[in-house]
Amino acid sequence: MPGHAFIKLLLIQTMATREETDRSGTWISLFILTVFTLLTFVNSWPDALVFDDKIFFGPESEHRLESLGEAFNRKLWNRESGLYRPLLSIDFELQNRLFGSWREGYHLVNILLHLITTLTLFGFLRYFFRVTQPRDRNVPFYALMAALVFAVHPMHTEVVNSVFNKSSMYVSLAAVAGLWWLLSNMEKRPAGAWIGFGMIYSAAILFKESALVLPGVAVVMIVLFTHGSLKERVLRFLPVFWLLIPIAAYLWARAAAQATAGIETASGTNDLSFLMDETQLVVNQSWIQGVGQFGHGLKLLLWPYPNRLYYGSLENTELFAYISMLVVFGGWAVFLWAKGRPMLAFSLIFYCLALFPSIRIISLQGELPHIAERYLYFPSVGLTFALAAGLQKLSDTLERKHLIIIILPVILVLAAISWDRNADWNSAAQLFETEYQSGSRGDAALRVLIAAHYNEGRYERVAEICDDNPSKFRKSYGFATACMSSYLKLRRTDDALAALETHARDGDEWLKARLALASLYKARKQYQQVVEQYAAIIDRVEDPASKDLYKGEMLMMVFPEDREQLEVARSLFQQALALNPDLTMADRRLKQIDQRFAELDAQSSVPDARQE
Repeated sequence: MPGHAFIKLLLIQTMATREETDRSGTWISLFILTVFTLLTFVNSWPDALVFDDKIFFGPESEHRLESLGEAFNRKLWNRESGLYRPLLSIDFELQNRLFGSWREGYHLVNILLHLITTLTLFGFLRYFFRVTQPRDRNVPFYALMAALVFAVHPMHTEVVNSVFNKSSMYVSLAAVAGLWWLLSNMEKRPAGAWIGFGMIYSAAILFKESALVLPGVAVVMIVLFTHGSLKERVLRFLPVFWLLIPIAAYLWARAAAQATAGIETASGTNDLSFLMDETQLVVNQSWIQGVGQFGHGLKLLLWPYPNRLYYGSLENTELFAYISMLVVFGGWAVFLWAKGRPMLAFSLIFYCLALFPSIRIISLQGELPHIAERYLYFPSVGLTFALAAGLQKLSDTLERKHLIIIILPVILVLAAISWDRNADWNSAAQLFETEYQSGSRGDAALRVLIAAHYNEGRYERVAEICDDNPSKFRKSYGFATACMSSYLKLRRTDDALAALETHARDGDEWLKARLALASLYKARKQYQQVVEQYAAIIDRVEDPASKDLYKGEMLMMVFPEDREQLEVARSLFQQALALNPDLTMADRRLKQIDQRFAELDAQSSVPDARQE
């Protein structure tokens, strides 16, 4: 539909009386939201699965369920730091059974889920403002404009394009629907209001743990926007404490799934104490990073460019700027609250509560605070209330048609940025290459970039990236080995050796690098260099059993045909096992020695054809 037709529809919708818009205006608004959302994300359902999607979806998925009930007895990831999201696991399984190898289908579900979330948000915004601002006839217009910004916002592209990250949409949908139900039923049916909210909440936390903050958002909404004295409002939200029951059930089920996975705490027990042991409040100055990331998220939602998968730690200047931004908005919110306009305060509290579980101020295994696109989908729901309130305030000085002229270009620009970002998700190499070109040079970003190019056979491009980032050889063993493999494919053997040598000197995984170098030198029959690599290893390790292990391995690599040297190696492996019976590598090497002796015996028993 041409752009002027949209403007015409907007004008019709916003210039009608309230009575006229109750029915026809609502359908026009829903139509506009649907068209804008679908047009923005119509290029988000390619025949491709990238990133985590490849692990969870398609015929080769590694995480299928034998039965739907199995989802409640296992972690989403089969690993120690896995996530407990049983309803999300069921969603994945149902889609796998429905779509199979039709990869476009998985993406189509994400687009429709984003559309449903957007339409529901529009409905709640309209209802919320009519309840809190009953005299304003232009409420549908504010709700429509705010929902349109939410619909096309570029910070939502990762959640919409990544099938795995749809959990943020489920939580956002549950938040909007739950708060809408609670607010609309609280006066006449308070018991039913809390029961319904509790049921939605219980389902939401089984999709993603960030939903745990919903009771806090509900309490803030009741305190700020319901009538009566403070005591009456406190009494009104007291039933929120019964929601401790689903929280306790969730934690119990998570602990049970942890035990089923066979993960034990240091004391040897399988229970909730593992989660508590692994969770820690970040210390030193890391909490400042966490506070700064709240401001960083605000900046990305206000100025969403460039979009990135990876955002590193904030520098001092950035920290100061983002914390200052947060303080300014917070002070402004308090000022408006004191003036009887609490909407900005509600939006910021909603935003901060929704972002808090993802920001890593409380982290697992000491992970530092950081931000990502996918973390901002749920928090951005809260900020739409402030946007709608801001448009309402602007309408005091501007006519609605002037507001449309101002905000429609903003919506179109946001939609264009989202469209461009969607295209990046058509392939892993394209997605990560865009990250690289926009300046993302972190270890994780480089690792996935070269892996994507390597898997598609673009060894020249991998080599170019490696040539441009030689300092990463020391920092990342994964980067060094990926570069080594590509160099070898291109017959740049000296460069391959140099990449590993750089990491072997002082990298975190120097031992792996030394062993890989020894294997490369053996393949080139440079046995003196093999000895040098093992000598460096033996000199650096402190465990006597490990020293004997590596001495034996060196003899095996340098003298594979020498029985006398192999016997010495056997003795060294036996000595290593005597010192450390749990050294499984020594036992494995002993078996290889025995196999090697059997091969040598077989060779010696074959008659020489020349002698016959």
